[in-house]
Amino acid sequence: MMKMRTNILLLLTASVVLMGCSRDEKSLFDDNADTRLNKALKNAENSFVNEENGWEMLYFPNTVSCGYNILVKFNPNGQAIVAACNSLTTRDRYVQDDNSTWTVKADYGPLLSFDTYNEVMHAWADPQTDGDGYLGDYEFLILKASNMSARLKGKKHDAYTQMFPLAKDLDWHNYFEQVQAYSNLLFTGNNGMPMTLKDHAHELKYIYQDGILQDPDSLGTLYFPLIVRPGCVQLYDNGLDGAIHFELNEAKDKLVCTDPGHEDACILPGFSPIQYFLYRFNQKNTNWVYESEGTSQEVVDALATIQADAQAKGATISRIALDRMRKNAMANDTITSLRISYLVDGKLFEGYIALDYEANNDYIRLSAGAADASLEPLLKRIAATSAQGAKRFTDIFCGSYTVESQSGSQFNMIHMNLLSTTVNGKKIHIIANNEMI
Repeated sequence: MMKMRTNILLLLTASVVLMGCSRDEKSLFDDNADTRLNKALKNAENSFVNEENGWEMLYFPNTVSCGYNILVKFNPNGQAIVAACNSLTTRDRYVQDDNSTWTVKADYGPLLSFDTYNEVMHAWADPQTDGDGYLGDYEFLILKASNMSARLKGKKHDAYTQMFPLAKDLDWHNYFEQVQAYSNLLFTGNNGMPMTLKDHAHELKYIYQDGILQDPDSLGTLYFPLIVRPGCVQLYDNGLDGAIHFELNEAKDKLVCTDPGHEDACILPGFSPIQYFLYRFNQKNTNWVYESEGTSQEVVDALATIQADAQAKGATISRIALDRMRKNAMANDTITSLRISYLVDGKLFEGYIALDYEANNDYIRLSAGAADASLEPLLKRIAATSAQGAKRFTDIFCGSYTVESQSGSQFNMIHMNLLSTTVNGKKIHIIANNEMI
């Protein structure tokens, strides 16, 4: 009797537990799995087609690639208009493909598929000579979709991609022009340059390389891929502990985070302008060429007078540059010089005035030295003696200088001009140039 009573109690208990589980499942899901999936498919379709100017796709082919900008217009008839402009797959041309088709279908959940070939999307998955290609996707699991944003994951290579509705009045060509302008301002030509990524207690040193902040010295290499958008930079996925969106500050000397709770996060260039000047100035075959535009009028006028005096005596000054040069081709000793190129009877000559050079993180100080004999034909044409001729140049160019970026930002100074300002406010515009004449 006791055993029978115990069995009855166990059966009753199991029934109660099963009934409880059934109620919990119904409270969690009002519909069955097929109905829920169909609703998700329909919701994604409606979200995609409702944006009349299309979507901005922040496309990362794989988890260790930089991001690429793709614009997509989903038409309700299943046609997709897809556009891109990048150096890798479109060779810096604006390419728009109007003949693709798209669908949202079930595949371990909702899946967005560009199911006919288009040269914008499928180029990422096309095999290349190495057999792998760019390791990208044209089918994406839909993790989230609304009229505000969508979050996707590549079916094959697992990279996350985000989409945002485009403003109704934004021209697609203009979108890519804005991206390119912002990229030029920050990164173009900056491969190999150091940068710092900061967030709260983290301060990480990286090298910028093709749209990726990477630390080659770390175990396994740490990567922070990024994508440039109009007016901002966005790190891949979760960024650095949630710091994702960055904009250039007013001083143009750092990228500051705009994500709530990460106001102290930033990306800093590895060099200040003067540090960059010294870094490049001490490299071989680098010189800084004088440019009249942006230079103080008093300097422009003084050099114009020298040029006129030289021309009156049959010489034409063709270029003035500040550089570090070898004093002896057989030795490794270098000197700082004001190098001047000039023409006499159509023949090119070049000489220099040696300068004493002192530099630190605050200023560069240049003071006059002796003129090279190769410059004497020019110097004697502009003064009674070569020493007096050299002084006309050193009075202009010698002094204590600070250095600032003349245009753009401090992130990208490799191809940017620098503006040197003497302590008394005289400005001399100089341009980085890797080619010696």
